[in-house]
Amino acid sequence: MKKVSGEDFPVVFGEERKGEIDRIALSSEKAREALGWTPSFSLEEGIGHTWEWFKEAKQ
Repeated sequence: MKKVSGEDFPVVFGEERKGEIDRIALSSEKAREALGWTPSFSLEEGIGHTWEWFKEAKQ
């Protein structure tokens, strides 16, 4: 987030909530193999798009 936004956000850990997933590992490999799908942009670019959307939606 800091790299994309230029802002330094504190990391805040709260109490665990019922049903919360504490670990996850993701890969687009299965989608590529099964569907021939590839991402349109990198994770960093996606975070940047999301950051810009939130900034504009806030105004």
